[in-house]
Amino acid sequence: MPKTEETRVFSSYRSLFNIKYKIYNLGDWTLPFPIPLDALIVFAALIIPAGIVGRPIAALFGLPTMVLALALDVALTYLCLQWDPQGKMLPVFLAEVLAFFVRPKKRSFGGGVLWLKRERVRWEMVDIG
Repeated sequence: MPKTEETRVFSSYRSLFNIKYKIYNLGDWTLPFPIPLDALIVFAALIIPAGIVGRPIAALFGLPTMVLALALDVALTYLCLQWDPQGKMLPVFLAEVLAFFVRPKKRSFGGGVLWLKRERVRWEMVDIG
């Protein structure tokens, strides 16, 4: 099969299903560059923590709080998106970490959950003396 501009070759299934969604325009206004959807989600999730951290720093240096919070948020978003834990996208990795802490840890070989049961223990002690 000859390669054309429309033909894409995938070497693994992971790259086949790893689709990066991007926003190219807002209504009739075309953006100067596409914005990745995962970057927009991380930016929105970090805006409040960046504002909380940025308020004392802005007061210390005499800068506007909103400007420093936005700059800090952009920097944190960039760093979070460059970080690639275990070859997965950041939102997928964070969802798996959260699922690890929430789901039960004991499982049977059949895949079912083994719930721990309280059992009464009988103590007997023999007097040696």
